[in-house]
Amino acid sequence: MIFPFNLSGVRVVRSGAALKNRGVSIPEMLIGIVILGYMLIYTFSLFTAEMGTIGRTRDYSAAVLVAQETVESIKNFPFDKIDDADAANESIEAYINGTATSPQYQHIVKIGKIDFERKVTITDVTGSSGLPLSLKAVELEIKWKTEDNKTLSYRVATCVTKTQ
Repeated sequence: MIFPFNLSGVRVVRSGAALKNRGVSIPEMLIGIVILGYMLIYTFSLFTAEMGTIGRTRDYSAAVLVAQETVESIKNFPFDKIDDADAANESIEAYINGTATSPQYQHIVKIGKIDFERKVTITDVTGSSGLPLSLKAVELEIKWKTEDNKTLSYRVATCVTKTQ
C-alpha cells in the first residue's frame, strides 16, 4: 500500500508517468487468465483420471468378493458332488458354469451395473502312485466388462479337501 505522505507529513507529489502504471494491463490480465485456465484444466484432468481408477478398483473389489463367495460355496458343497466327473449335472461345477440351473448358484452374478461371469474348473488331484487323493483342485475365473467395454478377469486357484 502506497501512502501519498511520507513520515514527516509532507505530501509526496508523483510525476504523471508513475500514475499511469498503477493498474493491470490487458496483456497481463490475459496471461493471468491463460495460466489459471491451464491450472484448472490440469486439475480437472487429474480428477477425471482418479474417478476412472476408483471405478476400476470398485469393479475389481466386487470381482474378488464374487470369487470368494464362489470358493466358499464350493467348500460348503458335499465333497462327492463338487465336480462334473463325480456328479454330472448335479455338481456345483455344473451350476456355476451354467450347464445346469439352480436358483441358488447363478452362472452370472450382477452387482450394480456390472455382470460378473463365473467359470470354474474342478479336477481330482492324484498322488504320485496315480491314486486319487481326497483333494480337488479348483480354478476359478471371473470375467466382466467395464463401463468403457473392456473385458477384464480375475483368476484364483485353490484346493478343497474332504473333511471327515
